Amino acid sequence: MKRPSQFASWILVTIVAAAPSAWAATDLFQSPSTGGSEIRHGFAVDHAGDVNGDGIGDFIAGAPFDNALGAEAGRAFVWFGGSSMSDRPDVVLDDGSAGDWFGFSVAGIGDVDDDGYDDVAVGAPGDDPSGEKSGAVYVYLGGPSFSGSSEPIFAGEVGGDRFGWSVSAAGDLDDDGIDDFVVGAPYSDATGTDRGRVYVFRGSRASSLPTTAAATWDGPALGGPIATGDFADFAPDAEPIGGPGFGWSLADVPNFRGDGRDAVAVGAPGAAGASGRVHLFVGASALPSTPTVVFGNATSDQQFGWSVSRGGLISGDARQDLLVGAPGADGDRGLVKVFYGSSSPPSTDDVADLVRTGQTAGDRFGFAVAAAGDHRGSPGSWVAGAPGRDDSGLDAGWIHLFDGTGPIPEDVLPANRSSLGVAGDRWGWSLSDHVDVDGDGADDFLVGAPDANVENGAVRGLVGIVSSSFGVVAADGVRMRVVDAVSTVTTLDFESRSLQRASSVTLAAGTRVLARLGSGIERTEAGVRATFGRSEGTDTVVLTWEDGGLDRSRSFRLPSRSDVSLRLDVVRGGAGHEVRLRADADAPWHLRLIDVRGRVVRTLARGDGPVAERRVVLDGRDAAGRGTAHGVYFVVLEQDSRRRTARIVRTP
Repeated sequence: MKRPSQFASWILVTIVAAAPSAWAATDLFQSPSTGGSEIRHGFAVDHAGDVNGDGIGDFIAGAPFDNALGAEAGRAFVWFGGSSMSDRPDVVLDDGSAGDWFGFSVAGIGDVDDDGYDDVAVGAPGDDPSGEKSGAVYVYLGGPSFSGSSEPIFAGEVGGDRFGWSVSAAGDLDDDGIDDFVVGAPYSDATGTDRGRVYVFRGSRASSLPTTAAATWDGPALGGPIATGDFADFAPDAEPIGGPGFGWSLADVPNFRGDGRDAVAVGAPGAAGASGRVHLFVGASALPSTPTVVFGNATSDQQFGWSVSRGGLISGDARQDLLVGAPGADGDRGLVKVFYGSSSPPSTDDVADLVRTGQTAGDRFGFAVAAAGDHRGSPGSWVAGAPGRDDSGLDAGWIHLFDGTGPIPEDVLPANRSSLGVAGDRWGWSLSDHVDVDGDGADDFLVGAPDANVENGAVRGLVGIVSSSFGVVAADGVRMRVVDAVSTVTTLDFESRSLQRASSVTLAAGTRVLARLGSGIERTEAGVRATFGRSEGTDTVVLTWEDGGLDRSRSFRLPSRSDVSLRLDVVRGGAGHEVRLRADADAPWHLRLIDVRGRVVRTLARGDGPVAERRVVLDGRDAAGRGTAHGVYFVVLEQDSRRRTARIVRTP
């Protein structure tokens, strides 16, 4: 990944405020209409790191059945992050040809050429460089003028392997200081029918990347699924899988053992009657040839390993945890198993540390899984997709957002601007780990709904960014910032270029008008500010404005007063970083600096009652007055049972 700038003192990475889904926003992105319908945009999504070097995270989405370059040629789309984004992607990747399924998998793969810019990869498992459906992967190197010119093609070995079915970052797996990546070929017969194979490719500072794999990992010598229907339904040509399907899913899991080593998880959901297996390979200077841990599962047809992902710090320590989805469990109700990182993991592990199950048969809960960063206010938030859930319409899908080990998720419901509704959208089909793509300092995550109807009725698919912070983004780039939601008078800032030129602006809750331009709404440099009296029942507001003769409106969910009454912000000033806190409850509070192992480095401030605002400057010292070591720290504000956290980095 791109190396951080070497500023002195503290660098703010992410400002986090615990945020219920009631005030999350979803930003929707659809593909260009030139690819036709049924293109399944959002079939695969991933963060792209920072490919253009502007300091804001970017993202990539695949549409493997896009027809612009031929039937099912596929395309992929890259959006540069920022405070204002539109449907139109910044870069279109279109190296596929008919039948390639280019975009079936996509991944941000870190900085594989070590030039300071992150890079992306796109899988095309239907490509034919070494025989029919041998598969290929295209790598695109980042840069200040990123335009989507690919490096040499990484080709599959044998026809039918479907190399590029999955692709993932691997971190610095060989510990040479350069990021690496991995590619899955689950239909490979190299060691047995559909046993599967994974290829490890080293990053390099050379003028071109090496296209020969530095290592290969083969699937377990186990039988395949008994019932193959779900596997065939997922394949573009309905080809069932007859073996373990090792390489069906891939994920990088850094620091699983707490030793700083990168690791890769490989899913084999067809293994042993589709009970499934997951192999974890921990990196070393000599690339591993055998798994460090094999995670097992005893029940057939659960498809354990269909999805894998890093889980964040779910257990609360500094080690990365592992998420494994098993969407076939209990009549396709689905489940997710969480395995905590360990300094000395066993060679086989069949007992999960945490299990969460779907709510209804057919939900396919666990079809996709991802870490959600600090989305819920702690660094262990995680998310699971249930694309078969019917509550919002048949196969509309849901997403379940969990706060660490908490048993009750918050549900992120499907979103679609189309008047046709969300039935059949399969919201939660794909997910991506957290990244701040709108530059507001709060973690966001990506979700794909590849069967979504878009505004003109074409089933082209959607990608959503789910954002949660005091500044959230609506579907057209309008940003809402909560200035004050504690007192009886609520003040909100709305920021958008179109609002700057609007001739009329109205804010309403249901049929009740809260404010109008000139009466409760005033113009600001960035848009408008609305001030209104808030009743207890007001939790959703609708902003309506006129822009160039068009009437536009967007709805926003508001935080409760209890959510805002405890607030923590970190800002960078001339003298270093400054913590600003607010605690309105009549109860003791304390502000602490904590290291990644959970140890209190220093109590920065404390009090016994409400405080309207308190400012504390971070001076880089611990409780004994010694300079703190370089690395990651957390500033934690606690009052009653509530907590707010900000993540910062101490650099030279």
